[in-house]
Amino acid sequence: MATIPLPCRAEDVPDLFERVRFEDNIEVPIIVWNKRAWTRISGFAAYNRPDQYDHLAKALRKRLIDE
Repeated sequence: MATIPLPCRAEDVPDLFERVRFEDNIEVPIIVWNKRAWTRISGFAAYNRPDQYDHLAKALRKRLIDE
């Protein structure tokens, strides 16, 4: 498991979660804890493939950095 901080305002988390889920087709928790945005992934899950982590990284970059 890895908990990763995101460069995102806490108030933007609901929108980010919805866009990643429905526009990028990625099911991943994106939460606010201690007034910061975070996501949590599991690198050892048998049902996750390396290309899915790449897809998540690209989606988050597109939503948080490139926009």
